[in-house]
Parts: sequence; structure tokens; C-alpha cells
Amino acid sequence: MTKRIFLIFFGVFQFTFLASAQEVSKEDLDRIEFGQARIEGQGCSQETVQFVPSPDGGSFSILFTDYTLESKRSFEAKSCRILVPVRLPRGQQIAIESTDLRGFMALPAKSYGILGAHSRFINSTGKAKLGRWASTWVRGEFLDEVFHREYFKKPVESFCSGQQWLEIYTYVGQMSLQRKKSATRMVTMDSVDSAGSIRGALRSVECQN
Repeated sequence: MTKRIFLIFFGVFQFTFLASAQEVSKEDLDRIEFGQARIEGQGCSQETVQFVPSPDGGSFSILFTDYTLESKRSFEAKSCRILVPVRLPRGQQIAIESTDLRGFMALPAKSYGILGAHSRFINSTGKAKLGRWASTWVRGEFLDEVFHREYFKKPVESFCSGQQWLEIYTYVGQMSLQRKKSATRMVTMDSVDSAGSIRGALRSVECQN
């Protein structure tokens, strides 16, 4: 059942960037550049999503201000695709080691709520590296915050050096197991403070040949 729900459904995320080889200097880390994020999807807009890199380049946050699903339908989902241009210095690479999901759910009995994200890197020619899913779902009567941390056995690696995109595809969804019309179900990833719905800690390493 859980696998089926995961296939049907496409907070704070925390990304830990793993070293894939020898560490480089802090000066090189500061040279990593993030551009203006492009926002797509029926669950968000350019005005309701903010990508905020830290001043020292060692972390970033993504804030949602209107990413909420409220529905009485038997099934419904919303998605938001975030594309962030990234420029890596020559000989450097980053990777996503884990993802934290945060949100809030208000669910009646016999229903599901789900939060999820898929992360990958895409180069300037459109070629994509292998990405990874992180998701969490709640079943039954529930009224509380949701937190889930997913560690990837194999990190989500960027391309070596140059201009590329970090793509984060997110979704919120709900499903009822009742045949009759039931109460409203609510699932959200809206930010509750300045920390944001997505937060990442960044590390950079030398590329492997």
C-alpha cells in the first residue's frame, strides 16, 4: 500500500552536501554562485517561494508562503518545481547526502497525507544526474507537525565544475480511504519562521576523475 501511495503522489528540507573526494579550501567554497531561482508548478508561484543562500555560501534556505493543500476530494495533490542555477569553480563538485522534510498535517480518520521531494542536478545541455526521492506520509487521525530525515545510501551528485541547475521537485498530497464524503484534509509545507521550509548545509570537494 505504501509503495502504491508513493507512486500516486508526486517543509523544512535540509540538504547536507557530502564530500566525494579531497576537501578544498574555504576560499574556493565562497566562489560557488547561486542565481535567481525559477519557480514552476500549480502549488506555488515566483512570488510565494524564496531561495536564500547564506552570506558565507555555506548553506541556503527555501521559504514557502502559500504552499498548502486543503481538500475534501478523495485524492488531490499539488507540486512545486524549483530550478536554481549553480556555478561551480573549476575542479569542484557538490552532492546532496540527506533531505529533511518538514510540514504540518490535519487529517481525519481513514486518510493519508504525504510530503515529498526529488532532487537532482542538470547540466547546461539538459543532461541530468541520477536523482533521489525523499518522502513521508501519515495515516489516520492526525493534527501535528511532520518531520522526516532521509539519508541517501548514494548521494545526489552534481556535475564537475561549470554552470548547471539544482532541481528540487516537491509535492504535498492527501487521499481518503472513505467512500463517503469526509471532512477537509490539510497538508502544508509553508514556512513557520525565517529558517524556511528548505534548509541546506553545503560542502564542496575536488572532482574525481
